Amino acid sequence: MNRIALLAYSCVTFAICALAFGQEQRLPNLKVFFQSRPAHGTLTLPNTPAASTHLPTFGYTVTSSRDGNTYSGVMVGDDPFSSSGSVSIPTELVPIILNIGGTLMDPTVPDTHCLGGRVPDTVITRSPIFQSANFSFGGTAFGGTQYIDAFQRANFFSVENQATFHTKLQVTTLAPILIDVPAARGATSPSNLFVGGCPGGVFGTVDINWFAPLVEGQILPSLLAQGLIGPSTFPIFMIYSTGMTVGPPGNLRKCCVGGFHSALLT
Repeated sequence: MNRIALLAYSCVTFAICALAFGQEQRLPNLKVFFQSRPAHGTLTLPNTPAASTHLPTFGYTVTSSRDGNTYSGVMVGDDPFSSSGSVSIPTELVPIILNIGGTLMDPTVPDTHCLGGRVPDTVITRSPIFQSANFSFGGTAFGGTQYIDAFQRANFFSVENQATFHTKLQVTTLAPILIDVPAARGATSPSNLFVGGCPGGVFGTVDINWFAPLVEGQILPSLLAQGLIGPSTFPIFMIYSTGMTVGPPGNLRKCCVGGFHSALLT
């Protein structure tokens, strides 16, 4: 069987309450960064017609102006170099509730400390990631659209069909999933320990080397078996006010991964 990209997904942290320790704590600064985890592994598809469909993707090859090397990859959307059509990607927002030592990092309930009583998963669905806003890059206006669509249109502005090229996300919010974090894999701290922290708020950390395999090995297969996601959709897992460390959660010198994306193969 040929191996093909099966299921692309993303995990994002929303509304980290703070980004850096105050100097009086003499602790390392927290630097938010993101990861791209190469497509890998295998995942068994259910035997349904929907399982034979897949995300619209296109391949590219580019020679870097920095090192002269040639790189290739795959992007979701229509090919801007040929048909330049408009695609709408069914996107599932999956709120993840992390139980870290009895403290719930919950994106589905109002946050009176950091968000003025607003609900995090409602806020993100109303953001320009999913709702239209006016964007301009480098002095060129791209009109009212979602941020990712505007960004891609700017990337390929010189080659795309500017009247038809769009890549938009059509979001549905799924029921939240509760995860009990083992003591060795998660920790919490009062967010007012950090510069810009919210008094009364809590900041959590989990080990990405534990969390990512959990998403791929348990959560994705469960949602797939229930028919809630599929290879033709793009699930986004949302954790709240929690950073991901590279290794033990107490190692703040390797914090924080604010998000990552990957894909499973079959």
